[in-house]
Amino acid sequence: VKNIRVRKLASMSSRGMASIADQGAAAAINFAVSIFIGRHLGVEALGLFAITNVFILLVRSLQNSIVLEPMAVFGPRRPAEEYPRYFGFLVGLEGVSVFAFSVLFAAGSGVAYAFDLIARDLFHVMLASCIYINFLCFQFFLRRQFYVDHRQFLASIQSISYLLLVMAGLAALWQVEGLSVVDIYTLLSACSLLVCVVQGGRFWSAMARTKPGEVRSYWQDHWSFGKWILLSVPFGILTYQGFFAIVGFFISQEAAGLLKAAEVFIAPFAQIVIGMQLMLVPMASRNADNMTVSQQKQLAFRTGAVFSVVSAAYSALVYFGGEFFLVQLFGEKMREAVPLLWILAFIPIFRGLPMAAGLILTSRKQANLRFFSQFSSTVLALVFCAPLIYFGGLTGAAIGMVVSQACYAATNWGCVLWLWRQDRLRVTAPV
Repeated sequence: VKNIRVRKLASMSSRGMASIADQGAAAAINFAVSIFIGRHLGVEALGLFAITNVFILLVRSLQNSIVLEPMAVFGPRRPAEEYPRYFGFLVGLEGVSVFAFSVLFAAGSGVAYAFDLIARDLFHVMLASCIYINFLCFQFFLRRQFYVDHRQFLASIQSISYLLLVMAGLAALWQVEGLSVVDIYTLLSACSLLVCVVQGGRFWSAMARTKPGEVRSYWQDHWSFGKWILLSVPFGILTYQGFFAIVGFFISQEAAGLLKAAEVFIAPFAQIVIGMQLMLVPMASRNADNMTVSQQKQLAFRTGAVFSVVSAAYSALVYFGGEFFLVQLFGEKMREAVPLLWILAFIPIFRGLPMAAGLILTSRKQANLRFFSQFSSTVLALVFCAPLIYFGGLTGAAIGMVVSQACYAATNWGCVLWLWRQDRLRVTAPV
């Protein structure tokens, strides 16, 4: 029994390290691109990148709600002989949904430009980002398949390969004059397409034609779970990434660039959280139906304790060492972002706190409670953050980002505690 536990712990540790390596490589790409744009193209270009990145993350979140999260929950439950047909359904759903979202945003940006609501440079960058998002989302789709199959090391290979391609491309562009953010998105699209072609071939043999009746069944499963996450997407974007768009549109693109420069050092921690969620959700979903409340509490306590320590250590590292790294990487022209960095350094604490609660809600298919958590936290955040931005400007926006994450942590745990209370009431209710 002891040997079995040791092997199980070793297996989880190796998969956890592979997940962190995968997300670390993904975070390094955004980090490197942001540094390149800020140092080589300037703070206004970094602001453009930050604003368009909001819409990229919005499409990724829509994909996550309709395709990826339901796949992580329902995929491990599918019989092995059925999975090729289920995978065929997933490929079709992925391609149609992401393409439709990208066309919608491209058309919206065209209308905004026609009515002089956005500048020409922002319009061109938006179009380039809408092309890029199709390749990027398919890349994320392939990576998530590895997590469903518990082969995180293959996902890390994909991410590292993409990182090496992007870094080589940025090195080649370093001496080129007259670059724009459109050129950066073109590079990212080419690298992502190459990874999709090479890595995607691994899955085509596993795909089979879906039977007519199965399409409706699969879609009903995805929609029943994903509709609540889909409803929460705008609120989730608004309470974090939306701050870049708000600052860019209502203050200035330069202000958005300064806020992005500070946030670059916070973003890697979010990737760590995502990596652990990608590993733990399929594992917890497989056993969620048989777990008692006490077992769920034990899982939440262990997961939460680990992430509380990690998040506190990361926040301390950014708070005390962030100024040095920011100035060294971006140069003196970004020193104005240092006070913002000291504020944003507290975000990892509040990003780590709800991780265990989100794991419980997702594995138990409580997507409606996740929506309620996101919606209620957004309402609370707006109450506090609107005055902060109005009176405090860019500094108020930075404080607002911290406040919004604190609100989300509180509402997430509130939903889990309510769910456990309902479980106890059902057990003790008279028959």
